[in-house]
Formats: sequence, structure tokens, C-alpha cells
Amino acid sequence: MKQKISLLAVCAVLLSLFGAGCLAVVLDPGRKAEEQLAAARKEDVFVLSPADARSVLEQFAPELRFVERQTGVSIDELTGETLALIQTQAAREQYNGSYRFGELMDTLAVFCAGHRVGELPLPAVGPTVTTTVQESFGPLRGAVFAQKSTGEPEGQTQTGTVSLPAGSELAGVDLETGCDKTVSYTLSGPGPDEFLYNGQPPTHRMAYGVLYGTVLKQEVQDGGDVRTYYFVEQSTACALPYTTLLCLGEGCAWADIPHGITLNFQDPLTLKATVEIDPRQFLICE
Repeated sequence: MKQKISLLAVCAVLLSLFGAGCLAVVLDPGRKAEEQLAAARKEDVFVLSPADARSVLEQFAPELRFVERQTGVSIDELTGETLALIQTQAAREQYNGSYRFGELMDTLAVFCAGHRVGELPLPAVGPTVTTTVQESFGPLRGAVFAQKSTGEPEGQTQTGTVSLPAGSELAGVDLETGCDKTVSYTLSGPGPDEFLYNGQPPTHRMAYGVLYGTVLKQEVQDGGDVRTYYFVEQSTACALPYTTLLCLGEGCAWADIPHGITLNFQDPLTLKATVEIDPRQFLICE
């Protein structure tokens, strides 16, 4: 009985000193750990441990030398600046079978997310956190930025954002957190000497963006309880801008994609929806 009275007395003192919110944290460290992990999954800061950085530099030397040749920048360490160069080339060369850019980006995503968890002041008794790749690096979502009709001059540089909202279904799972990336683009209308690959004269040129990233799976085991979360690793996600010729008419829409292919859509709204939900169709031949 004395123990029960003592505990109630301690709770009363804590409530008077810190309030109910702080008492919940004091008495429930597991909840605090969950909140820390949830915040970590939303982070957009690229940091690797020295050991992980060395591993990437050694394991993916051919891919990094390729980036160096394309950009003229030496990559001796992995920083936010060199990551931006790697991201762009990885997105452009994702279908190049001579290199392992997808695996490189997946490795960076797992290492970065793992390092972030390792820096958290989690209780020594757990939880145990395991992070793996759910969906390899590639196009996740697209967004149509603007269209210009034939003859319209090039305007000033604009910015567009590609968004993947929290709760979106992707690769068969629901994402816990969203991801937004912004890119710059310029756009002009088609010229008089331009034609679609199928020979039709274009009516518009469209600017659009594609969000690239790795979807991670994080399992948090606390005793016998296992909770699973899916998220896009923010720090290694990126977006690239593109333009393509269109021929828009009543009840039809044609759009060029790389390597001499013109796609036919039911109408302009279907084309826009395809760019947003399945941008891979516009990139598969790159």
C-alpha cells in the first residue's frame, strides 16, 4: 500500500512541475522513441558515417567515375554538392545496363536513413530498427508544369514542384510521409519546322517534372510488437525537368517520348494523369 501511495505522490509532483504532456514522455519512453523515429523518417539532410561513405566510394567507383566524366567534377567525398551531381546522372542513366546507378542510390538511401537512426538517443533496451529497400530508385511521380502553343517565345526561367503526398499508394504500399522536390525549367512553343515523331504538326510543347527516389521499408520491433513504415528517403530523392511536343485535339492527344516514339492518349486529361501517376511511360527509352 505504501508503494502505491508513493507512486501517486511522485506523479502528483511531476504533474505540478512539468504538466501532463511532459509526464507522458517521462513515463512512456517507448512513445518518445516512436516520435523520434517518425521525425527521422521526414528528415531531408544527407549525412553518412565515415565507414559507409568509404564503402560507397569503393563499391561504386565505376559509377562515380562516370559522373566525374559527365560533370568535370572530382568526387573524392560524398557531400550535398556531389550528391546533387550523382542524383542527376542516376536519374538520366537509370536504364543504362552498364552501370548500377539504381543500386548506388538505394545504398545511399539505406545508409543515410540508418545513420540518422543511429544518431538518435534511443533506449538501450530498444526498439530495434531495420531499414531495407521496398522499391528501388526510379521515377515515382510526375507533374505537368505548363504548356505553350506554337510560336510562343521562350519565357523566363520558372520553377515547378513535383509532390508525392503523405498517404499515397506506391508500389503496393501506403507511404507514411510525403515528398516534394522543386526544379527550374524554361519553355517555348513549337517552331514552324518541328514535327512529332509520327509526322503530325505539334500544337504545344509541354514542360513537366519527374520525382525520383527510393522507397524504404522500416520495421520497428519493440518486444514482441513489430510496426512497419514505408517512406521515400528525402535526402536522396530528386526531381528533373523535361519538355516534349504535343498535338492536342478534340477527343485526342499525342505526345512524343524519347527515341522516336509518339504515344496516343484518349484526351489531354488522360495525358496529364499519365504524367502524374505513371511518368515511367515518358522515360522508359532514355
